[in-house]
Amino acid sequence: TCIPLAREFWKHRFETKRLPRAVLFVLDNTLTKDFKPPHPHTASRLHRLLAIVPVAIMSGASMKQMQDYLLPTLPHDIDRTKLYLFPDTAGQCYVWIDGEWKQEYNFDFSKEEVEKIVHAITTSMEAHGISSIPDSYGEKIKVKQAQITFTGLGFDAPVIEKNAWDPHGSKRKRIKADMEKLLPEHEILVAGRTSMDVTRKGIDKAYGVRWLAKRLGVKPEEMLFIGDEIYPGGNDFVVGEACVENKQVQ
Repeated sequence: TCIPLAREFWKHRFETKRLPRAVLFVLDNTLTKDFKPPHPHTASRLHRLLAIVPVAIMSGASMKQMQDYLLPTLPHDIDRTKLYLFPDTAGQCYVWIDGEWKQEYNFDFSKEEVEKIVHAITTSMEAHGISSIPDSYGEKIKVKQAQITFTGLGFDAPVIEKNAWDPHGSKRKRIKADMEKLLPEHEILVAGRTSMDVTRKGIDKAYGVRWLAKRLGVKPEEMLFIGDEIYPGGNDFVVGEACVENKQVQ
């Protein structure tokens, strides 16, 4: 696992002398690594944390991915009523009601939007010498309900190649600049090692933070956000706009 949850939580508690009203985690490269199931130790710490405060998990993963590799690893007696799931980079939110996960909101794309976004992605990729045709590393464009993601190498590329492809994000920043001209009404985020996400304008993790604060009746600054890219240019940096306290994992 990439983060010892208990250490971060208790370190925060004793450093600030107060308990956060909620704790929000990024999924990939924070609770898990490379979209794999979390370590049992991490799952058990989430169980303990949920007994104290509400917990939210935000990710570019789809709800189906969360259901496939995250939720089955959690202890069966975990308090799901205090767990909030924000797939598609907070383009959706799910809560546990009456024994099932129910959707609270969904900023999904229309068919016309999907076609326009995919065309913009394909055009921008090819302008920078990146083929949109699937190769040995699989698909390069993935359409979800409220988010469309593309990767320069393919979603099945080995980690070592992902790390080397665009380590400083410079390639994707140039592609992003082109895409913003084609998609001014959408949010375009550099994500992970080789990916970029497209959502509706204003829909990102900062939106999810504000929504959760309102839902819980607390101030954003009373919550704690833990992620792996809370630095300028990182895809978690937007949470600072929501005035939420945050901690960067190593």
